Amino acid sequence: MPLDDLLKTHGKDILEKMPENAWQHTMVDGKIYGIPSVYFYPVEGKDSIPNRVLWMRRDWSQKLGIKDPATLQEFTEMLRAFTYNDPDGNGKKDTLGISGYIRDGELRGLDPIFGAFGVIQHGATWSDVDGKVVYNPTKPEMKDALAYLNSLYKEGILDPEFYMLNSSQWMERVYQGKIGVWQGSWWEPEQRTTSILKNTGVAPMVGGLIKPIHAPIGPKGIKGNSASLALSEGVYFITIDAKDPSIPVKLFNWLFSPAGRDYDFGIKGVNYEVINGVRTRSTINPPEIYRRLYHLSYVPWSEEEFKLNALDEVKHDKDIFEFAWEALKISAEDAVTSAIPYYQSESLLEFGPELQKMWVEYAVKIIIGEYPLSEWETFVSLWNKNGGEQITKEMNAYYASIRK
Repeated sequence: MPLDDLLKTHGKDILEKMPENAWQHTMVDGKIYGIPSVYFYPVEGKDSIPNRVLWMRRDWSQKLGIKDPATLQEFTEMLRAFTYNDPDGNGKKDTLGISGYIRDGELRGLDPIFGAFGVIQHGATWSDVDGKVVYNPTKPEMKDALAYLNSLYKEGILDPEFYMLNSSQWMERVYQGKIGVWQGSWWEPEQRTTSILKNTGVAPMVGGLIKPIHAPIGPKGIKGNSASLALSEGVYFITIDAKDPSIPVKLFNWLFSPAGRDYDFGIKGVNYEVINGVRTRSTINPPEIYRRLYHLSYVPWSEEEFKLNALDEVKHDKDIFEFAWEALKISAEDAVTSAIPYYQSESLLEFGPELQKMWVEYAVKIIIGEYPLSEWETFVSLWNKNGGEQITKEMNAYYASIRK
């Protein structure tokens, strides 16, 4: 059933805080039929969740006298030093600048590099070019990105086995102290630091062993990192059989309101306990309904609220917490969202999986030198012939409809 009138009357907090583009995917003929479940974050102006950031071995950079890189050239010089200048001091050539991995049929871990060329290929895969959307792997800039990655591969800076790794194997290289820079989540500083310390035997350092850094700025002044979509848990509908449809709208609105903020902690005795005056995460496995309601309560954080609600793993240690907060802010600044973040056309659903496999195959083979760079044009041609051209037409038709 349409919810427009109910939201205007009972859902003012929802309407105020919901990202505008989240509604587009709940509407039919201009009317709202569902309430999206959305992850939020503490930076205005974007409709994605900044969860990715570049982490750097801070001890390596200090040992080698390297400043935080700003440009892609400086980033490359840092990766080269991490590979060849013995940053771990063991006298062996056993470190690498950066690595990647394959997950769910996608090339992961290298998005900040693709972002330097404006062609992020995971998450933010469609870009607006002169008012029309273009699939990033088919943009001319992708050829430049592949050429750059090929140069890293030939020089031995990019892990020569990146395309053989899954996410666990990739992260194990980080834990074993073999990788100097990696793309990770902003909330992970303690987990990664603890594992590196445990596996390498290096000494803890004041200020932290690892450090979040910005994605490098590319040759055209562009930078970017991948981000998760704000619309996360789907859309919640109210059926025409509801006896009083205003009740669920009021509940949702309460979760979005200041009065419902305390519910971010969950329910006392179920999700948390108060121990010595401090809310402590409960070991009880709460019923599914509580977990799903909790997802509804994600509202924009302020810095103060973030500090109050910080994950257990980051709030107990000042250095770790400060890194996590700094990483979140960097992640938010670098986050790039797809021009069409949620919509999938019929042809994309039909042809997308096979085209994705083809893209990863061509990308990997060009990067490792098995294919010449000119094969990128072959990929673009095959992509268009095998459904990509129709996908682009459908995606642009939808894009035009939501921009009216």
